Amino acid sequence: MLNFAGAVVIALLLILPSGRNRLLGSLLALGGIGMAVVSFVFLFVSEHRRLFGFEEYGYRPAIIVALAAEAAATVFLAGYLGAVLRRR
Repeated sequence: MLNFAGAVVIALLLILPSGRNRLLGSLLALGGIGMAVVSFVFLFVSEHRRLFGFEEYGYRPAIIVALAAEAAATVFLAGYLGAVLRRR
């Protein structure tokens, strides 16, 4: 639930018109990338041992969708971060 709440806050702040601030945009993109990568890693860890009381088994469609979404978020946010940093 905390992962979802954090992702919603970061997404809403990225959408706001104040995204012209390079520092804020960069920090938000880095935060989003960090959340996506940590979620990706925790999902892999939960495949092999219990993590916060959860243990995943096999690659069900829901797991595949989650992995694809985290990978896409990382790629798109990295592209956004690159565009923000290249902008003068």
